[in-house]
Amino acid sequence: MKRKAIELAMEMRREKVADMYLRKRYPTWKIALELGLSKSTIQKDIRYVKKQYQEKQLDRVQSYLNQMDIQLSAVEQNAWDAWERSIGNHRRTMKKTVMDADGEVVGEEEVVTEEQLVGDPRFLTLILSAQDRRIRIFGLDKPKEVIISTMEKKLTNGILEGRITYDMLVREVGREQAVMYFNMAGATVPDIIEGEYHEDDDAEGFVVLEEAIEPITTEDD
Repeated sequence: MKRKAIELAMEMRREKVADMYLRKRYPTWKIALELGLSKSTIQKDIRYVKKQYQEKQLDRVQSYLNQMDIQLSAVEQNAWDAWERSIGNHRRTMKKTVMDADGEVVGEEEVVTEEQLVGDPRFLTLILSAQDRRIRIFGLDKPKEVIISTMEKKLTNGILEGRITYDMLVREVGREQAVMYFNMAGATVPDIIEGEYHEDDDAEGFVVLEEAIEPITTEDD
């Protein structure tokens, strides 16, 4: 019982120290004078208060990171779902007004059209943006390692299956990035000569566009 009373008194004292030190910005000597305690006792309390404050701040940061990760995952998933919907046969049904020879409306008929969708690259750009944000937030760009993500696997599969063309990637992410993804997929990259595509049957699966594009490596330069 006595021990609990001592712990409670210490907790109440530290709350006062925390208020004076963090909110009022009192120096150590002034806190000691206000509370009638030794400077060494106040210094110990301040070290405790700092530790508790740092732990709370770390918890807040971690909570924020977890929330951001959930939000970015939702953005990526929605973008992938939209990308999948933008591929394949799309059937559209429209209603058309039917008129007789005198121009009078006599009814409606349904007109069904089908079109082959090749995928909207804007969704890929959104996915890349979300993943780049996650990399920067979590500091994943520090190691010099090539991490083939789910997005990159799907991109390379799309290239090999012919659903993602070189021209689409060039428009969305630029020529160098397009070349990188084609090299990752092991696909032949068209070289542009006077506005036309020409296949470069380079034995290594890499192409030269103005400058040599080296294979991606995990070793330091």
